[in-house]
Amino acid sequence: MASDSLVPPAERRPPPPSSDKQKEKARVSRTSMILWHAHQNDAAAVRKLLVEDPSLVHARDYDNRTPLHVASLHGWIDVAKCLIEFGADVNTQDRWKNTV
Repeated sequence: MASDSLVPPAERRPPPPSSDKQKEKARVSRTSMILWHAHQNDAAAVRKLLVEDPSLVHARDYDNRTPLHVASLHGWIDVAKCLIEFGADVNTQDRWKNTV
C-alpha cells in the first residue's frame, strides 16, 4: 500500500468541478445564444445551434418565451420557419399566456 506522501501531487488533486454543473453552464449559454440569434434574425446561426442540439428549439427565457416567440414578435419569417422545421410548438405560451 502506498501512502499519500508517495502519490505524485497530480494524482492527489481534488476532482474537477461537477460535470453536471459544467453541462448546466453550457446549456444556459446555448439557450442565450439561440434566443439572441432568433432576435437578430440570424437563421443560419439558429439552424447551426439546432443541428448541434435540437432540444434548444424548446429553450425559454425569463419570461418563458421561446425562440419562436422572439422570432414571431419581430416578424423574422426565415427564423420562424427554421424553428418550426425543428419542432417548435406554435401553441406554447409565454408568461402572459401569449402564443406565437
